[in-house]
Amino acid sequence: PDPLLRELIARCRDQLPGKPALALELRIGDGGASSDVVLAARAGQTLHTFLQNFTRARKLLLECLGKHQVTL
Repeated sequence: PDPLLRELIARCRDQLPGKPALALELRIGDGGASSDVVLAARAGQTLHTFLQNFTRARKLLLECLGKHQVTL
């Protein structure tokens, strides 16, 4: 475990806009126990909107990490 990387990831997650942040949090927090249909309902979104928000969250998170020379 790298505490500096964890801190950077947390800072990047904190910068995500509302709905993408919610989609990411629901997906991570659920640990794979529920389908995206269920997670979308929890978020009050359609499945398509939930998946778009999750994709945006991943993109923004990767961009933020990239700005700090973290590549995946």
